[in-house]
Amino acid sequence: MTTASAVSIPDVGTIRVEPYREVCLVPLFRTVWQMPLRFTLLSLVLLVPCLWQPHIAAGDLASHAYNAWLVQLIHARKASGLYLTSPSTNVLFDYLLDGLTPAIGAEGAQRAAVAVAVLMFFWSAFALTSVITKRLPWVVTPMLAILAYGTVFNMGLFNYYVGGALSLAALAVLWNATFWDVAIALLLLVLAWLAQPLPVLWAIAIFVYVSVARARGPRFRLVLPAACIGALWLGRQFLLRYWVASWDWRQGMHATGADQSYMFGSHYRLISLAVAVVWAAVFLHLAREQGWIALLRSIPAQVYVLCVLGCLLLPYTILFPWYKAAFGGVPERVAWLAAVFMCALVVQVKTARRYGLVFSVIAIVYFLFLYSDARAINQLEHRVDTLISTLPPDQRVIGQLRYPASSGFDESMLLDRACIGKCFSFGNYEAATEQFRVHASPGNSIVAWATGSSPSQNRAVSKAQQFFASQPEGTLYFIHRCGNVVTEVCMQRLTARDLDALTK
Repeated sequence: MTTASAVSIPDVGTIRVEPYREVCLVPLFRTVWQMPLRFTLLSLVLLVPCLWQPHIAAGDLASHAYNAWLVQLIHARKASGLYLTSPSTNVLFDYLLDGLTPAIGAEGAQRAAVAVAVLMFFWSAFALTSVITKRLPWVVTPMLAILAYGTVFNMGLFNYYVGGALSLAALAVLWNATFWDVAIALLLLVLAWLAQPLPVLWAIAIFVYVSVARARGPRFRLVLPAACIGALWLGRQFLLRYWVASWDWRQGMHATGADQSYMFGSHYRLISLAVAVVWAAVFLHLAREQGWIALLRSIPAQVYVLCVLGCLLLPYTILFPWYKAAFGGVPERVAWLAAVFMCALVVQVKTARRYGLVFSVIAIVYFLFLYSDARAINQLEHRVDTLISTLPPDQRVIGQLRYPASSGFDESMLLDRACIGKCFSFGNYEAATEQFRVHASPGNSIVAWATGSSPSQNRAVSKAQQFFASQPEGTLYFIHRCGNVVTEVCMQRLTARDLDALTK
């Protein structure tokens, strides 16, 4: 992770391991030391969305917090039927929550862990853009901020988020590596694997591609992408034929990374369209400045285009044999990381400051939208909290909530956070997928042990059926939207005879 003033990166040639050069962290710390106020103020501004509402509205974050509480109950032997495993991945963010929760409480732990994740991603992306372009990429900081609070953040995929941040940092270290840089990068990739394996595999693939492209020279760079496209096509055919996977041509809309700014309604489409238009203008601008051949030979441009094609060709969801639930959203996840290379291309334009001003306007509008929706989701969660507070302790509840009400993100995880210390969210998904630490024995009465049906409207029915299979005479509470206003949430008391109510 270096800056333009500290390192010179040759356009061609191999990535040499030269122990006499400065380790990447030395010029990084020197740069921060020279401009401490700028880095500090920007970091504080970045953390505002982590503080502007009573709760961080970020999808699965509520589930992570709830399972951190379940871990405490399991350790205290107060969660019969639940047990802990030791997976090699999908755990790093949860370990961070576990360490922080006893010290600062569940809410404080969420804010601290998310703040760490956001700063890790932003500054890792900033560092990678810096070593690619050999200059400090201040002009794209608004776009990096949008990516930091984009789709991956709002879906709450924080193990993937942290894994992506660490993988970007590893790439930044490896871009112009010394011997010790390689050791640092390996450590970062090991930590990233503990969070999520896909970003690690992506980073390794990018590093191998860049190494080969530099070693073979500019002429070979027009042949190498074709070979990679062929490999992507073969990988796609293999996954679709021999694994349980799904593909749809519409996933191409998620392939560029521009739709990381698309969230809670059609008004975000304007933001995504504006970002896409700016990126297209950057490509045309670079082609005029450098020529199409030089642009096509550019390693950052090739990496970005190959990632876009990969997002288009590879399956949208993949069911790995060792899990009970499919790994989904592959295009959005990969495009989120690839967008950093697009930011590097923006910095290389001679009139990059103009694009920086455009990104600033786009970012202001985006975060105004995001504030409004985070406020609405917090109002929804407050209503759920109010309903939960009327229940006796240790009741079992399930939920079916979406935001926006008609069609939008599944926000049923709000019920998980509301239940911490008060009730048991029987519909929590983590144990059933067997992708996380907490697993559930069939027949337990705390959390569902099977994933249920695919259509979202049937998941609540499946979870209720599992509960009454273990507790035929038990009582289950069902919380759901009952109107078009955000705060219109209702709660029903269900018995085994009332399952039909969930299908209405």
